[in-house]
Amino acid sequence: MKQIALLLFASVEIWAQLRIAVLPFRNMDGDLRYNLWCYRFADSVAALLQRADTLQQHYTLVPRDSLEMILGELNLDPTTPQYDSDIWKAAQLLGADKIVTGNFNLLPGKILVNAYVYDTRTKREEAQARNLYRSEERADEISHMIVARLLPYFLHER
Repeated sequence: MKQIALLLFASVEIWAQLRIAVLPFRNMDGDLRYNLWCYRFADSVAALLQRADTLQQHYTLVPRDSLEMILGELNLDPTTPQYDSDIWKAAQLLGADKIVTGNFNLLPGKILVNAYVYDTRTKREEAQARNLYRSEERADEISHMIVARLLPYFLHER
């Protein structure tokens, strides 16, 4: 009887776990040379979130291959104007509870990045990491800054 109760509790705990999709960021500058950064920021944020909860006690991330498959099927491109409205269908198909995405803009010698967490049910912003500046040479540090600001939200969200 104890084993059944433990199994039931464990399955409810897994079922109740947050499922997060980290989607490509938007290039607000429009300079096509930086379009790869849309995926670069998303990939590095996802990797850092994965490392922060390797046992998946607080959340689980949508696997990158599933994400890429759905983005391809829906023809979602972060450089198109309709991307912001189309991400909700992708989130639904992926079974995500939360979406992490953002945008970046190039300034003279610097890059400005904003990241947001959205609830897929209400489509409301629930956490943010805004106005993160770094030089282009140090742009990789921004992903660490994003995760440092968003991680407390995921660790306490249930």
